[in-house]
Amino acid sequence: MQAGHKNTFDCVKAFSETDFTKDLKKFDLPTLILHGDDDQIVPIGAAEWSIT
Repeated sequence: MQAGHKNTFDCVKAFSETDFTKDLKKFDLPTLILHGDDDQIVPIGAAEWSIT
């Protein structure tokens, strides 16, 4: 709650525009990724992905 408006916007913008798929495919150990269903920044439906 203490971050500046521009800093917060830039952080959300960078995170939302970055595709981490290639990075996640490099995981070579079983990995549990948790995402809450009440996230106000990245709703669960917008965050769905599949590594196939």
